[in-house]
Amino acid sequence: MKLALPGSGKEMNTLIDPRFGRCRYFMVIDPDTLSFEARENPFRTADRGAGIQAAQWMADQCVKTVMAGRVGPNAFKVLKRAGITVITGIQGEIREAVETYRARELVNPATIPEASDNPSSSKKEARRGLGPEGKYVCPKCATSIEHRRGVPCREETCPECRARMRRE
Repeated sequence: MKLALPGSGKEMNTLIDPRFGRCRYFMVIDPDTLSFEARENPFRTADRGAGIQAAQWMADQCVKTVMAGRVGPNAFKVLKRAGITVITGIQGEIREAVETYRARELVNPATIPEASDNPSSSKKEARRGLGPEGKYVCPKCATSIEHRRGVPCREETCPECRARMRRE
């Protein structure tokens, strides 16, 4: 059986990346032997559909369980259709998450997320924001600024290069 987690690095002590489709690496792990392989995410820089493509890739890699901070609704549907168990709300180091999984302390698999984070989504559904905390990071120059309450995320631009900022 294979278990996959989005990671920010190539080692078991790396942190879980909260972004499923745009993570840097996927850690594919055998939870019984703890053997693992860090696989670079080929979809992290995709213009759109990174989560969906990553979900299909998980199915192609014969992964049986995905553990992540969160998974978007479209990627979630692809994973479920492929028969992959999805466990969300996972944080911390990959090694700790795998140990928790092995101890069978994770009881509730995820349900379909309620709202899409895809700004190009044509569905007219309620979207939940990320709340008042956090920051914006420029994908071009890596400038970081604090989130300004009351300013829609889609309107925030980088003070250095004027690129559209991403909320983290």
